[in-house]
Amino acid sequence: RSYEAGEKYDEALAVYSEATASMPERVLFRVNAAEILLRLQRYDEVSLLLSDIRGKDFVDIDQHAYALQHLSTKLSRISKRDTR
Repeated sequence: RSYEAGEKYDEALAVYSEATASMPERVLFRVNAAEILLRLQRYDEVSLLLSDIRGKDFVDIDQHAYALQHLSTKLSRISKRDTR
């Protein structure tokens, strides 16, 4: 998260991608990446990432269910706003 604090989002995304590759059973890194992508207004990438998460069994899914729901809600609101 130090990359995020310094707004080094590309570096943070690279770290989360690497962490996801080395620990694919964890959803945490995908959630963190989705949050950054949302901040960067890269909505299509957030949508793809959330779609990839759905229906999969991650060891830490219960710990991050609220964050996933929050991300989905934000993305839905943005999508509705942009279609008006």
